[in-house]
Amino acid sequence: MRKLRLTLVWMVTLGIAGQAGADANFVGMWIVKQEIRGQERESILTIKKDSGTWAGPRGTSDLAEVKIDDDTLTFTRTVSQRGEDFSSGHTATVIDDTLHVTMTSPQGDSDFTATRIPEAVRRAIEARESAIAALKRCDVLAVFAHPDDETFAAGTFAKLSANGERVQLIYTTSGDAGGDRTDQGLSGAALAAERENEMRASADVLEVSAQPLFLRYPDGFVYENWDKVVENVQAIIEKTQPKVVITFGPDGYYGHADHLAIGQITERAFDASGASSHLLHVAISRSRNDFIVKVGGGSRYKPVDDKFITYTVDVRKHSQQRVAAMEAHKTQFDDRTIGQYRMLVGLKGFDEFVEVRHPGQSGLLAELFAE
Repeated sequence: MRKLRLTLVWMVTLGIAGQAGADANFVGMWIVKQEIRGQERESILTIKKDSGTWAGPRGTSDLAEVKIDDDTLTFTRTVSQRGEDFSSGHTATVIDDTLHVTMTSPQGDSDFTATRIPEAVRRAIEARESAIAALKRCDVLAVFAHPDDETFAAGTFAKLSANGERVQLIYTTSGDAGGDRTDQGLSGAALAAERENEMRASADVLEVSAQPLFLRYPDGFVYENWDKVVENVQAIIEKTQPKVVITFGPDGYYGHADHLAIGQITERAFDASGASSHLLHVAISRSRNDFIVKVGGGSRYKPVDDKFITYTVDVRKHSQQRVAAMEAHKTQFDDRTIGQYRMLVGLKGFDEFVEVRHPGQSGLLAELFAE
């Protein structure tokens, strides 16, 4: 049975030896699972020698009165509910990798446990938070699920960049569960690294000035990481203050589960941020989809009725960039697919979007999408 004192020594020693510049005050990071309104929600508890944070569904809050005394950890946490602040005291001990906590609040006492987050996962979380904190303001923020999703609106991103707009591309996963159409046989982390490189090459082709940001959640599990991704996307919107946010609609463009999840997450984060900007769904109209089917392009897409299309953006001047951006994703698109896309780009030189906020104000972005 390992009490808190031994865990402290182990974690702090690892922090100093394991990474340059690590915080010597760091004690540990734990995942807390609690049931809130009938749903299990996850929070992340970070403890340092005399401070800490609690990051959960209601945002991140600083802990107070953090004390480590022999085998016991105590701290106070304050949360706001319906406009009132409530403080609760916590007393905890660590046994092996589990934090056993007793919480005392105005609503009564309760017990719960938390599982220590492995060092590699902790570093990934900290790297993600640091990358978000380093973002700069942008004009257009696009939040997607996988590297290559920007190809659904590549012409628009090229056009906006050419017009001097700062475009920031965000990818929730790095596509580690995808396939590899090259002869390299890539999978897992190796495939994810390659797809990130391909994405950077695509961004260069589109002349997007901001470096793409990869949140690096597991491919295929965006929905399962709902709370954390909502918090990340909200922080990104608040940090970048975009004029326009672009993501997937309820169709997911072709129904992919990660597309559906990140579209819903972005809407939730957009509303929670209180942003006054515009929110657009990248879409494909029914008439355009019918045309693609007619010329032999397949019928994998989930079209929306033409009447719902708010903006049809002329991107004919950027046809070569659109094709070259797709070609950059060598692991994802074979020569046949690229050939079909090249033909469609030549026949249909536009992107389509549905505006889902500011009802009754459609058309306000026409100037942004003009030549």
